[in-house]
Amino acid sequence: MVARARFIILGLSVAGIAIAIAAWFLLETSSEVASAQEILANAQDKHDAVGTYKFTIKAWQTPQVKGDPAKYETSTEGVVVRNKGMHITVRGNDSYNESLLLDDGQYSRHTPDGSWKQHQGSFDTSQMTTLDSTQHRQFVDGTGFAVGGTETLNGIAVRKITGRLDLQQRARQIWGDSNDQASLLQAGSEEPRQQMVAGREDFVGWLGVEDGLLHAFEVSGAYPAMGELLAFEFWYRMEFSEFDEPLELPSVK
Repeated sequence: MVARARFIILGLSVAGIAIAIAAWFLLETSSEVASAQEILANAQDKHDAVGTYKFTIKAWQTPQVKGDPAKYETSTEGVVVRNKGMHITVRGNDSYNESLLLDDGQYSRHTPDGSWKQHQGSFDTSQMTTLDSTQHRQFVDGTGFAVGGTETLNGIAVRKITGRLDLQQRARQIWGDSNDQASLLQAGSEEPRQQMVAGREDFVGWLGVEDGLLHAFEVSGAYPAMGELLAFEFWYRMEFSEFDEPLELPSVK
């Protein structure tokens, strides 16, 4: 039986969201697109100093295995306060979930006015997926990255960067070398890896012309069928706002 190894986490888990938030930071480009690389590197430096922000995610994915919804759609909202915590609300396919990640614990609830339930473990907010963390980054390479023209996004002048993600590099990060049979056996199946390396993912990012910050990005892609895994497509868009504004997290009391 093929393991349900999902490659695109559309707001379904905190870890998935964390990866999605930071995925763009390590998009490595070749020397041929140094201008795009310089813009991304400069944005990284800018983001290192950001203490608070909000984000939204709109996403959809077609079925990857039999039994999945015909088209899973999610809407996610989040508030990040460095050294305090992260609050995430996910809505999708008639479901509602909130997560609150704090230094002293992790909490969740399934209705907007419900009681918070504490879970085992804690969340290291000093290593949270704010904009300088290396703990949850998705290490990927990019190919053909290029700087486009300027546009206006939510009243802000932004510069557009486009490229394609290197899925072979990502597969090596997840499963190790393809010639290492022990890595493949440990992963449970060769099919998820084969599907990943045969897929395609395109990246578009919008960075502020004046502030140098990432204001939005989109990733879209398609994967072919592989064994018991269905051919599927996905898309998600993240937007960031209220950088360094006085944001608050909800109380669990």
